[in-house]
Amino acid sequence: TDADADADGDVDSDVTFSGTISAHVWYDGQYGTFDGDCPGSLTVVWSAADRLTGSGQCSLDHQYDLPFTIDGSGGGGSISGDLVMTSDGTDYKTPFTGSGKPNTTLNANYDNTVRDGGDSIRIAGTWTAEPQ
Repeated sequence: TDADADADGDVDSDVTFSGTISAHVWYDGQYGTFDGDCPGSLTVVWSAADRLTGSGQCSLDHQYDLPFTIDGSGGGGSISGDLVMTSDGTDYKTPFTGSGKPNTTLNANYDNTVRDGGDSIRIAGTWTAEPQ
């Protein structure tokens, strides 16, 4: 929050957000082909340095849990960064952009395809988080 209550609206201490992610995942590769919804939850911290960090997990068709981390930044009413999923030691980044400030709802969207060898995974959707 902006503890000094000045007009700049900057973050003087960490603000924690909690929310939901609504993703759709398409995969084609060595493990077959599938597509399905992946709803879940996330937690994000907006730091005094305007960094966004966090983690979450979505459940692909209620069968496979897909954990991810959030690495980004915010300022001027905008947020951006990456949802990062790690598999077999490789980080797969899906860029997100959106809006929000430390004292308001954060809204982000993303749509990205990653190809690695013969595997292709596309992740698209939104996430929303409220300050706690």
